[in-house]
Amino acid sequence: MLQGGPLNAKNVLRLGLHVMEALERAETVQIVHRDVKPENIMCDRRGTFWLLDFGIARHLELSSLTPTASPFGKMTLGYAPPEQCRNLKGDIDSRADLFALGVTLHECATGRNAFFDPPPRDYLEILRRVERYVLPPVNLPIIAAASFRDLVSAMTQKSRIHRPRTVAEAIQWLREICLDENVN
Repeated sequence: MLQGGPLNAKNVLRLGLHVMEALERAETVQIVHRDVKPENIMCDRRGTFWLLDFGIARHLELSSLTPTASPFGKMTLGYAPPEQCRNLKGDIDSRADLFALGVTLHECATGRNAFFDPPPRDYLEILRRVERYVLPPVNLPIIAAASFRDLVSAMTQKSRIHRPRTVAEAIQWLREICLDENVN
């Protein structure tokens, strides 16, 4: 869908709501997806969005298969948060998925991933951008534009302690926005 440019506001909200519902269910059983990105989200004919590919998901109570000495964790550059990029296993929780979903929502609303624009020289430049670059505000043409902008900003904070504490907290915020916009 993104190949045609930004999604319309209702689809951005619907995508966020449906993916966040999947992440909320995963959070309740202590699973972190670790690879939320547009390529892992599909939309069916009814307009329902589905989060796919739990291939690098991790149960937080089980041992990690990524070697601890690895300088980088399993991730997709440009979507993974700083703690995942640095393979800080003890810091990776559902807030990592919130960061990736925030980047995805930003991309769906603007039509581009700001960490790749302008085109980076190499993967280290992308890592630097993820570490330092603050995404520009998202402006959707909706009644709750300021609230959505604040939600995406909160989800994409560099430090996980500045993001919503849980997916359950973030989804409540998004549900209020969707209620204002009549999106389900």
